[in-house]
Amino acid sequence: MKNSNNTMLISAFALRKQAPVDGLINAMLNGGLTYYLLAGVADIPLISLPGSNFSHSLLGTLVIPAIVFAFVISLVTSAITVKKRVKGEIIPTLNASAPWVKGALKWGLAHVVFNIFIVYSVGAMLIQVSPDMQVSRMAATGIVFMIAGVLAYSESYFAIMRTPNARAPSVGEYV
Repeated sequence: MKNSNNTMLISAFALRKQAPVDGLINAMLNGGLTYYLLAGVADIPLISLPGSNFSHSLLGTLVIPAIVFAFVISLVTSAITVKKRVKGEIIPTLNASAPWVKGALKWGLAHVVFNIFIVYSVGAMLIQVSPDMQVSRMAATGIVFMIAGVLAYSESYFAIMRTPNARAPSVGEYV
């Protein structure tokens, strides 16, 4: 939502503008990378079993770049948000000397560790169900595309809302 001064609330900027763009960029980047890496591969294992010599697995090697790229995108998003808040394009505005880098790095790295834990936990559960589960190249690309998009969207939103003095909208407040 923009007001008469052509400024945007930080929550509206996060939900409607920056996070969707970041999600799409990460999804396309990782989907394209997955499609390229799997050229000539018919099926790919869900996760590499110990002792296997396959170089790629869906949850072992292809989802990790999605997590790392989401982290990098969230840092760039934090920088963009701070710059726009200092200029007064997003409210609440921010003092140019407000510290934000340390907090963005700390929370971003915590999310990377958490996301990797979740991915490997899901992989461990799926291995118990079907140890030799494989997916096609197109299915792997689609799965990575969706995971990358969701991760980048959520990381971007949290990065924006973690900038100093940002707050989530109150109950009933228009976003």
